[in-house]
Amino acid sequence: SVKVVALEATGVEDVAELQKDRAFLNWLVTVTRDLAAEHELMPLLNRVLDAVVKFSGAERAFVVLSGKDGGLECEASRNFQGDAVHDAEVAVSRSIAHEVLRTGKSVFSINAREDERFRAVQSIVNLGLRSVLCVPIRFREESLGVVYIDNRLEAAVFSTRDAERLLV
Repeated sequence: SVKVVALEATGVEDVAELQKDRAFLNWLVTVTRDLAAEHELMPLLNRVLDAVVKFSGAERAFVVLSGKDGGLECEASRNFQGDAVHDAEVAVSRSIAHEVLRTGKSVFSINAREDERFRAVQSIVNLGLRSVLCVPIRFREESLGVVYIDNRLEAAVFSTRDAERLLV
């Protein structure tokens, strides 16, 4: 049985976030059903990343896994057009991905170019990053990789709710 809780929206932004939550939950139910039927990993990852782009407003989304040698391997990538990202291996900030893997904590920046934490990170400049959100992928307390999303065109695209949705 599902318990429905009514929330009072205090503004247009709250209503928009609640609408995004509802759409995300509907999508999550569909994907959960599809998990049982899907036999191939890549089509499933692509569907998940397409939805992440749609619900977050990301320009690009990546699943980056930690390699046995400590390196990073981009397993899947999608852009806002629903295509794989060209040269995905070099399209993410490895500094941010490594930080999330090392600490197990999400990294969220509304404008990475102006964020004090990333002043010395050349990949932020080279990649032209603005909005960045990177969350750990965990299995039983072990960090396996990250979900990394960005938008090079706009600042302040992501919200803390986007980080919470990705951690589901």
